[in-house]
Amino acid sequence: MQRGQSERLVPMVQAAMAAARLLWSDLQALAVTSGPGGFTGVRIGLAAAQGLALAWDLPVIAVSAFAVLVVILAVKPTGLFTKGVR
Repeated sequence: MQRGQSERLVPMVQAAMAAARLLWSDLQALAVTSGPGGFTGVRIGLAAAQGLALAWDLPVIAVSAFAVLVVILAVKPTGLFTKGVR
């Protein structure tokens, strides 16, 4: 996404929560990637997580984007980086 991250982030979070059938009151913490990534995107994500966590009195957990990829690949080994690998 080239532009508009800050305007689209919260609606994207709301859509993801609706798809997972979660309410804010169901959450025990918020996780946010701390990088690596583009400075602006990481900054917007961290700021949004801090704002939402403050509003809902939740702790924020910073996670490396690499750690997220490891979990995704462990859960679904036929994911993006292993397509076609047997």
